[in-house]
Amino acid sequence: MFAPYYAFKKPEILDEERHRRVKVKLPSNFAFLKNVETVPIGFSEILPLTMYYPVMIGSFRERFFPFVIMGIKNQNVYVNEEGGMKVPAVPKACELYPFFVIKEGEEGEESWSVILDMSTACRDDEECEDGKEIFDDFGEPTEFFREIKGKLTQLALDFEKAIEFCEYLKDKKIIASINLEVSCKYGTSRLKNVYIADVEKLKNIKPEVLYYLNTQGYLSVLYAMYFSARNFKLFDLI
Repeated sequence: MFAPYYAFKKPEILDEERHRRVKVKLPSNFAFLKNVETVPIGFSEILPLTMYYPVMIGSFRERFFPFVIMGIKNQNVYVNEEGGMKVPAVPKACELYPFFVIKEGEEGEESWSVILDMSTACRDDEECEDGKEIFDDFGEPTEFFREIKGKLTQLALDFEKAIEFCEYLKDKKIIASINLEVSCKYGTSRLKNVYIADVEKLKNIKPEVLYYLNTQGYLSVLYAMYFSARNFKLFDLI
């Protein structure tokens, strides 16, 4: 679940034995996103990110989750030539690169694992003076990695809530699959089998379902995602 997004060239699940002597070079900017079109996001991120990005629902291995669309034709329109972001909001998964979390195992017995893009790593006996150690000589997380791991734990919990949100919408048939054509100065692309709110269904929704959507904070998020499709116009403006 939640396969690494396109920025990860050599993803590996972290292991304290296998990666004990590994150091990581953290990126100095967001240039690693220049060819990234989509990134999965957590539930708490949806509302703030709909201000700047189109936010849709997708599926992977029969699980539904929200994601931001950052570009088309292998071109991230939100990253400038210097590797900076053109908007102030950045998905948490991007801020934590080269680390990420994925969900493994059979349904009902799944667990989250930390992965690392090994293309950013080196061994401490190589030339990596500015690299950060992940594990100490005893295989324990370093202070650097403990801080990162704490943020990854929060991201995994946020992903879980995002999955619950999307699964509820799917079960209640409040979202509908669409095929979307996007045209901008970077070209034209077709998005297949993405999901958005079914506005007609929302008009006739049962009161108890509407109450649940409202008390869980789902209703405002659902409408924000629906209207975020207008942000495709930003592809020509930023």
